Amino acid sequence: MRLRVSSADPTAASFADGMTDEITSKLTRFRNLHVIARKTMSRYKDKPVDARDLAGDLGLTYVLEGTVRLSPDAVRITVELVNAKGARQIWSDSYDRPLTAEAVIAVQDDVAARIVSAIGTTHGGAIIQEQWKASLGKPPKELSS
Repeated sequence: MRLRVSSADPTAASFADGMTDEITSKLTRFRNLHVIARKTMSRYKDKPVDARDLAGDLGLTYVLEGTVRLSPDAVRITVELVNAKGARQIWSDSYDRPLTAEAVIAVQDDVAARIVSAIGTTHGGAIIQEQWKASLGKPPKELSS
């Protein structure tokens, strides 16, 4: 998971780090997903790294990345799930929320839950749908690869 910040504002960077922690933590609850630790991904933070390079460096199948934009009273979080081997976007969404100092954690928790549900669930999540599409037309012996 990589969230980039659209400004040099330390508040935005802190918000993005919190979002990354929340999403990473929630993704680890799915036994069918192998999630790279946030500390490992932090070396790629704010660097223009192609998903294919991440796939090669870390053995990833999917990369979840996005941006955080803050205004004085709102936040926009845009995320995309990329098939890392082909650098093909398979899912994306944007989340706009009003934001106050008191609501930061609630917003992070709500948006992280929505993102994780959209990509990680075993019944209709973007990853399982992508794997299902990839299995179509394969002979039974090749379905484990």
